[in-house]
Amino acid sequence: MRMGIVTDPHLSPAGTRMASVLGFPSVPTEFAMYNAMVRYRRALKRCVREGADGLALLGDLSWSGDAESLGAGLRLAARSAFGRAVWTVSGNHDCGERVDAMARAVRRVGAENVRLATPSGEVFGAGGLRVAGLCVSSENYGYTAFLNERPDVSGWRDEPVVLLSHYPMISFRERAEREGLYYGDNDLENLDEVQRPLLEREAPTVVVNGHIHRRNACAEKKVLQVSCAALYEPPYEITLLDLEAEGARLSVRVERIPVAPSSDDEARLSILSPARQRWIFEEGAWYSVEAAEPRKETKR
Repeated sequence: MRMGIVTDPHLSPAGTRMASVLGFPSVPTEFAMYNAMVRYRRALKRCVREGADGLALLGDLSWSGDAESLGAGLRLAARSAFGRAVWTVSGNHDCGERVDAMARAVRRVGAENVRLATPSGEVFGAGGLRVAGLCVSSENYGYTAFLNERPDVSGWRDEPVVLLSHYPMISFRERAEREGLYYGDNDLENLDEVQRPLLEREAPTVVVNGHIHRRNACAEKKVLQVSCAALYEPPYEITLLDLEAEGARLSVRVERIPVAPSSDDEARLSILSPARQRWIFEEGAWYSVEAAEPRKETKR
């Protein structure tokens, strides 16, 4: 299975509201929002051109969470996918006007190939990989996951699962700050509770997230986390995720592809991992092929 991933485009197409949200000022110029829409179109087309079997939108599809921006983004994804599945989850910006704005937008658009990823997930494709998702929609501007917005591992059994999330399930604050990159107070407030069922699983889980606007990959216990840079700022990239399961062995290839130019100095502010990586889950542990060593479990 190949999944094309787009996160944090922060859309506000011409004619929609550019309201301030979450205490930040609105985007200053319509030109900036035009560029965001252009990059989003390019990103969707590139995912399809690269042979993605399905597309994943990891939240902050909109700047303000307004119905017009969310609808425009979902309709464009539905058309661009040419019948391929499109999964979406909400981000904190998508909660700017209503906590359930993304779910309402999916219903309103009514495209057969667009669905809200659910905590229990669905088995997709001939390979039978389960794709699940967390659609955070709390009253705290999306920074707290309610009980019904946490991974529902009860039906996952011993199968590998891809979990789509706006927020990271493994905090990498320390590494980002060590590298001099801004991370901020951007983890879920109840992260320990939300991540627990994932870390207690014996089968592998691949978490794919946005929100931090930083490219990173890390493993803890049986969880591999692929964090994707934002489409809204350099390096303006999509992420391709190739997953191949053979019995208890799972191979994950990650490739990041820019869809708009940026300078090296701009791009490096979002980079903690190389553009291409390969990970293998075998004999109960994740291996980075580059390191050829098992990732050590973190004591908690």
